Amino acid sequence: MKKIIFTQVITENGRSTFSGLFDSNGLPVTVELEKDSEGTALTAFRRELSEFEKQEICCQYDDCDICPLAQDCDENGEEISDENTCC
Repeated sequence: MKKIIFTQVITENGRSTFSGLFDSNGLPVTVELEKDSEGTALTAFRRELSEFEKQEICCQYDDCDICPLAQDCDENGEEISDENTCC
């Protein structure tokens, strides 16, 4: 994974949104930087993945215990991937 350093200076109140970023598990996130009179906040949002994206991620792992989507599978009570549908 490439590491890119991006800097931005916010001198007045405002909000900047950065997309195309990934969390430590490789899942896509949107990061929002907001400055107002009370201070600055940095927030990362994990967007909802499509079924196709979930399937692609799931296919990269042979063991569900190390898959970053394992919690999502458990919440639904079923696995996201099926051995017959993986890459």
